[in-house]
Amino acid sequence: PVSFLSRKELYLIRPLIFAYEKDVKRAAASLDLPIVKSKCPADGVTERQSTKELLASLERQYPALREKIVGALQRGGISGW
Repeated sequence: PVSFLSRKELYLIRPLIFAYEKDVKRAAASLDLPIVKSKCPADGVTERQSTKELLASLERQYPALREKIVGALQRGGISGW
Protein backbone atom coordinates (compact mmCIF):
# COMPACT_ATOMS: atom_id res chain seq x y z
CA PRO A 1 0.00 0.00 0.00
CA VAL A 2 0.99 3.58 -0.72
CA SER A 3 0.37 6.60 1.52
CA PHE A 4 0.96 10.23 0.61
CA LEU A 5 2.23 12.61 3.27
CA SER A 6 1.13 15.99 1.92
CA ARG A 7 3.01 18.16 4.42
CA LYS A 8 6.26 16.52 3.28
CA GLU A 9 5.26 15.85 -0.36
CA LEU A 10 6.32 12.26 0.24
CA TYR A 11 4.94 8.92 -0.91
CA LEU A 12 5.38 6.13 1.63
CA ILE A 13 5.37 2.55 0.37
CA ARG A 14 5.00 -0.25 2.92
CA PRO A 15 5.87 -3.42 0.98
CA LEU A 16 5.85 -5.71 4.03
CA ILE A 17 2.58 -4.53 5.55
CA PHE A 18 0.89 -7.86 4.76
CA ALA A 19 3.79 -9.95 6.08
CA TYR A 20 3.64 -11.45 9.55
CA GLU A 21 6.41 -10.19 11.82
CA LYS A 22 7.35 -13.77 12.75
CA ASP A 23 7.82 -14.59 9.03
CA VAL A 24 10.02 -11.53 8.50
CA LYS A 25 12.13 -12.48 11.54
CA ARG A 26 12.42 -16.08 10.32
CA ALA A 27 13.50 -14.92 6.85
CA ALA A 28 16.04 -12.51 8.33
CA ALA A 29 17.48 -15.30 10.48
CA SER A 30 17.67 -17.76 7.58
CA LEU A 31 19.44 -15.14 5.45
CA ASP A 32 21.71 -14.25 8.38
CA LEU A 33 20.54 -10.61 8.30
CA PRO A 34 21.07 -8.61 11.48
CA ILE A 35 18.06 -7.34 13.38
CA VAL A 36 18.98 -4.00 14.89
CA LYS A 37 17.17 -2.26 17.70
CA SER A 38 15.68 1.11 16.92
CA LYS A 39 17.61 4.04 18.33
CA CYS A 40 14.45 6.13 18.55
CA PRO A 41 13.90 7.26 22.16
CA ALA A 42 10.16 6.64 21.76
CA ASP A 43 10.67 3.06 20.55
CA GLY A 44 8.18 0.75 22.21
CA VAL A 45 6.19 3.50 23.96
CA THR A 46 3.99 4.58 21.07
CA GLU A 47 0.40 4.23 19.96
CA ARG A 48 1.72 1.86 17.30
CA GLN A 49 3.09 -0.46 20.01
CA SER A 50 -0.15 -0.22 22.01
CA THR A 51 -2.15 -1.08 18.89
CA LYS A 52 0.18 -3.98 18.11
CA GLU A 53 -0.39 -5.38 21.62
CA LEU A 54 -4.16 -4.87 21.34
CA LEU A 55 -4.28 -6.71 18.02
CA ALA A 56 -2.18 -9.57 19.42
CA SER A 57 -4.62 -9.88 22.30
CA LEU A 58 -7.65 -9.81 19.99
CA GLU A 59 -6.05 -12.35 17.63
CA ARG A 60 -5.86 -14.83 20.50
CA GLN A 61 -9.66 -14.54 20.81
CA TYR A 62 -10.37 -14.27 17.08
CA PRO A 63 -7.70 -16.18 15.11
CA ALA A 64 -8.91 -14.93 11.69
CA LEU A 65 -8.95 -11.28 12.77
CA ARG A 66 -5.93 -10.20 10.71
CA GLU A 67 -7.34 -11.66 7.50
CA LYS A 68 -10.71 -10.02 8.16
CA ILE A 69 -9.13 -6.60 8.76
CA VAL A 70 -6.96 -6.84 5.65
CA GLY A 71 -9.93 -8.01 3.58
CA ALA A 72 -12.06 -5.12 4.84
CA LEU A 73 -9.31 -2.64 3.94
CA GLN A 74 -8.96 -4.13 0.47
CA ARG A 75 -12.73 -4.05 -0.16
CA GLY A 76 -13.13 -0.59 1.38
CA GLY A 77 -12.10 1.33 -1.71
CA ILE A 78 -9.31 3.15 0.10
CA SER A 79 -6.79 4.57 -2.35
CA GLY A 80 -3.52 2.63 -2.32
CA TRP A 81 -5.00 -0.54 -0.80
